[in-house]
Amino acid sequence: VAEARTSQRRTFWSLVAVVLVAGLTAAGIAFWLLLSVPRRIWSLYDVERELREAAERGARASRSLEHVDDAVILLDAEETVRYWNPAAAAYLGTAEADALNRPVADVVPGLPLIEQALARGGGDTVLPLGPAGGERWLVARETRFPEGRVLVLQDVTRERELERTRSEFLATASHELRTPLAAVYGAVRTLRREDRPSSPDLDAQLLAMIETEAHRLAEIVD
Repeated sequence: VAEARTSQRRTFWSLVAVVLVAGLTAAGIAFWLLLSVPRRIWSLYDVERELREAAERGARASRSLEHVDDAVILLDAEETVRYWNPAAAAYLGTAEADALNRPVADVVPGLPLIEQALARGGGDTVLPLGPAGGERWLVARETRFPEGRVLVLQDVTRERELERTRSEFLATASHELRTPLAAVYGAVRTLRREDRPSSPDLDAQLLAMIETEAHRLAEIVD
């Protein structure tokens, strides 16, 4: 009986010890969770917020690029088209759906010319490219980054046409100005010659020529 009672007491205190240890362990786990879980939750919330903000920035950038007049093409490291804005579709004659996820060489006509221009520094290089039935003069630029590059094509067709018109105007104007100037200069040189005989009629003709050509010059300048 004494041994049974001793064994019962030993079992009771062992059970109490186990319960106490289990209770302390559970309390420690609960305390650890109480401290770590909120931090983890806030950390996940921060990550989710950063991802959401990055997605919003990307969406805003994409919407902005849709209204850019320049053709903007995003290429990955394998030279596959990942972004194709409406200006690129208009300039190059290929819809966005037909350009995405395809090699850039398949959707950008005259790509070797663009690459040659970029190799020379891009900048002001003018490229005669365009969809069927038309021609566009484009200036090529690029920005490279580890995951790929951004190719930008600026349409300078209007500027080139204005430059051509300006050159033609200057050539025409210089020719038109040179003729009356030559007549005025020749008449004045003749009037100033000391060795020519006096001739009131010739003097009157030369002065009339100077007046007429001066009036013509004024009309050209106007």
